[in-house]
Amino acid sequence: MSNIPYVKSETMEIVPEQQAAAEFAGLTKDFPQLTHLRAAVPVLLGTSIEAAESRPFGLRSQSTLSSAVPVGSSEVENVNSAFIVQSLTNGSTQLALCATIIKGQPAGETLGEVFALRTTTGGQLDQVEEFTPEPTAEGKVVLRDGWWNRLTTCLSRENCGTTCLNAALTCPKVNWAVFLGCLAGRCGGCIVKCAACATCDCSFWCKFVAGCCNG
Repeated sequence: MSNIPYVKSETMEIVPEQQAAAEFAGLTKDFPQLTHLRAAVPVLLGTSIEAAESRPFGLRSQSTLSSAVPVGSSEVENVNSAFIVQSLTNGSTQLALCATIIKGQPAGETLGEVFALRTTTGGQLDQVEEFTPEPTAEGKVVLRDGWWNRLTTCLSRENCGTTCLNAALTCPKVNWAVFLGCLAGRCGGCIVKCAACATCDCSFWCKFVAGCCNG
């Protein structure tokens, strides 16, 4: 009989907009690089955060493992994942300021990152640019690849499969919040689990809940 931990129970919720906005604003304490990312909005979007059409979005899940995973002198029994977004629109340019957080309890282990996704109206699937804040220069970002590709690849797997792919093709793409909210509504827990999978280090404790998208 295998002793490999598996997800025994799992819940997922869409975070109310007002709460998502408050949580996103509070993330600068744990992720100071978010300040750098916000300072880069005029360059990425062509206007300020205040002048852009803004809409928050958030997803949260809680997973309980069948057995504890040792981490140092402690262990992880429950894993909480969150995907919090500030969706910004300026004309046809759509920008998502994103934060992904994975926490293992009771050990207190945490993984997370902040980044931006940019596209034009309708381009959420195949015309997405991804940026990460420059750690030493506020207001500057670095173009990168990876997280969004890992998430969309995860959504195409057999556990999510056709339902999520059809949703990704047909969900309205008027802004990031609407698109992600539609995906969450039609894909259930797949979207938040795939966001965690795209963030998780495959060799670490989170792989037992989130899976392995980085390998």
